[in-house]
Amino acid sequence: MSNILEEQISDEKIALSDLYDDVFSDESDVAEPSSLDYLSSQKDRYEIEDEIGHGGAKKIIRVYDTRARRYLAMAIPRSKSGSSDHNSFIHESWLTAQLDHPNIIKIHEVGVNKDHLPFFTMDLKNGHSLEQILKCLANKDAEYIERFPLTKLLDFFIKICDAISYAHSINILHLDLKPANIQIGQYGEVVVCDWGLAKIIGGRKSLNLNRDMLELDLVEDESPLIMGTPGYMAPEQVAGQAPTPLTDVYGLSAILYHLVTLTPTINTEGCTQALEHTAVGKIQAANELADISDGLSSIIMKGLRVDPKERYQSVLALQNDLSKYLQGYVTKAEDPSVIKEALFFYRRNKMICLQACFFVFLIVASTMGFIASLQQSWKSEQEARIQAEESALKRKQALDLYLKEKAQGAEVKNNFADVLLWNYQIYNSKNFTENPETMLLNALKGLEYKLEQNPNDSSSQMRMALTLFILQRYEQVPKFMGSQTELKIIEGALKYAADFQYSKGHKNVPLPVFISVIKGLREFGYSSVATAYRAIAYDIKTRDNFDNYEQVIEEALKLWNDHWENMVFDYNREAQSLRIKGKNFLNLGIYDQFGQIPLLQYIPIQHLDISDTDFEDLHYLAGSQIETLDIRHTKVKDLSPLLKLPELRRIILTQVQFPQEALETLPKTIELNFSK
Repeated sequence: MSNILEEQISDEKIALSDLYDDVFSDESDVAEPSSLDYLSSQKDRYEIEDEIGHGGAKKIIRVYDTRARRYLAMAIPRSKSGSSDHNSFIHESWLTAQLDHPNIIKIHEVGVNKDHLPFFTMDLKNGHSLEQILKCLANKDAEYIERFPLTKLLDFFIKICDAISYAHSINILHLDLKPANIQIGQYGEVVVCDWGLAKIIGGRKSLNLNRDMLELDLVEDESPLIMGTPGYMAPEQVAGQAPTPLTDVYGLSAILYHLVTLTPTINTEGCTQALEHTAVGKIQAANELADISDGLSSIIMKGLRVDPKERYQSVLALQNDLSKYLQGYVTKAEDPSVIKEALFFYRRNKMICLQACFFVFLIVASTMGFIASLQQSWKSEQEARIQAEESALKRKQALDLYLKEKAQGAEVKNNFADVLLWNYQIYNSKNFTENPETMLLNALKGLEYKLEQNPNDSSSQMRMALTLFILQRYEQVPKFMGSQTELKIIEGALKYAADFQYSKGHKNVPLPVFISVIKGLREFGYSSVATAYRAIAYDIKTRDNFDNYEQVIEEALKLWNDHWENMVFDYNREAQSLRIKGKNFLNLGIYDQFGQIPLLQYIPIQHLDISDTDFEDLHYLAGSQIETLDIRHTKVKDLSPLLKLPELRRIILTQVQFPQEALETLPKTIELNFSK
């Protein structure tokens, strides 16, 4: 379908102004009919205006809906009444009406007009088709180049994928995906149109009985004709094979190819030649036509494979690989080597890698010095042995020298252990939260040296047990437990961890195991907060996946709010909302003598309700993506931390909760809602 949503900005502004005057005029000297009388008088619902577009089988007319008092687009067949094409037209309207998605054209009414022609009405939007935008970009139109950079085009593509993925979820295929059938609104709205070739495959499980019964009417006999658009048709469509969801994956990839290169996949004058090139996959690589990375080109060309089995196996898989590329990760389409993955990791985490290299250098340098000292000690020992063999007279001197050098070697080792333990005091260092893994591993090495010299050193055994506990090596801790009362803190947590079967030797245990450990510390009491603080600090620095991390946060908040009464912790992941209630709730994160660790940044949350609590410190919201915040009846006094929440758009508070001067410091973008 050609562009059915052409720009009518000036005309519509005038029409909307007239409509506003009609609806809201309050001139008391004009007696107007009531709204009910007006509706009752409208015999013809639609007033036909002008044609705004047409396709092969239908034309699009702008109409005025006299009942709803708005402009719509009406589609009617181009053929005359009684044509057999009307059946396909009606089926298209029925099928499109089943699709309920913000990126799919919305059908308002299906009916038959006075000329006995079927019609359906849909939204009338301002904008251009994606095809028009790409043509302007290809012609180097400066305005379009500025308005539609590649990043915005890729955002459009993600929304197209959302629409098609939804359609596939209810077993509907589009089968005619191309830029001409994608409408881009004036403000970035993306709408997938023209479902005339769409088909229902298989069966759908639906809660809508009418929809399921309607499927029998929408399933048509397979047509022997090849239908589609050359350059966007999949090879299996060209071969006349039955379409699958992978057919739409090919169409999406062809659109992505056009977005990136500003050139269709097939550039031939004849339709027959275009179909031949499609059937054998004769398509020039995207990175040969445009200055793009190999990663983006690999994504495109994978989706354009001739064999459907070699393409992405779903729209979601294509969408996810593109998202990984946009976030700086290596894509599955590239089939990356370990070296390439390491290079991409370095690009994403350059500062961390440089810091790690620096610490490795320090460790290596210290180790080399230690080894050199040991080698020198060993050399002295050998010399002493030789001298002892040469002369009985010198034997005693050589023995003394040997013992002396051996003692010096042990002293060097012991001193190095002291240096490691002094520099990496896990309970008395304000730098622990910056790089806990390095600090813990160095402390572990120092304790190993200490216990090598004195295996019965109870202090070293206790510190070794705590270090292994924080490193989540729970199976190794009992070896150093003994009967020390200081380690009663972690006994309950270790019992919980022992109930799980899981693979050992990783940086982090599975999340359910770690949740049970924090629960064990909480049950011991508030005296375990120092150990819990370090355990959580290590976990959030080393864990890769924070799915369901709200359970850790709930246990942590219970520990740091040990007098919390009538506690409510209600997190809705789908709505990204968190509601906390209860008396004596003070802390929305964890802390010790060296500082705070805000926890809300590790879960997706847009709406936070902490009203009717004793909470007072908004610094705990740092790093979160909160959009709505309810702080009614709390003890919050300082609103300045909210200035560091860029996503915050609405605050709910009481009328007298804050002085006007404090509220005026907040950005104008934040809406203040006063409520009891």
